[in-house]
Amino acid sequence: MNIKYKFKKFKVWFVKRTKKPLDLTEREHLTQKVIARLLSNPSTHYLMTPSGRYYLQTEDKKYTVILQDNFVKITNHSYSFEFNISSFLSNRLISLVEKKIERIRNQMENEMFKNEINILKQIIK
Repeated sequence: MNIKYKFKKFKVWFVKRTKKPLDLTEREHLTQKVIARLLSNPSTHYLMTPSGRYYLQTEDKKYTVILQDNFVKITNHSYSFEFNISSFLSNRLISLVEKKIERIRNQMENEMFKNEINILKQIIK
């Protein structure tokens, strides 16, 4: 098996055994699940503003989540739901969104690099 995979698996196991679970309110727990679901969906659009707001929107624009320091707003065509969350949870969710944005950026740069290589090979021929 892959050593990196086994190390990550051990790390997850170790963290689960040593960290006590975070006491989240039901609203914060559900918010975390909503954001995790949006992050796992490959068709979700991500936007980040210089002021530190993060926008997550489904492809069909059915739901939009605005994430900012200690603040979450979930909107739909028929309702808008906004509330404050703990700073720890806010930082954790923002870091998850930032990691996803970085992953997408890396994929885009890799594709651009492949295209550049192909163009250079065509020029040489």
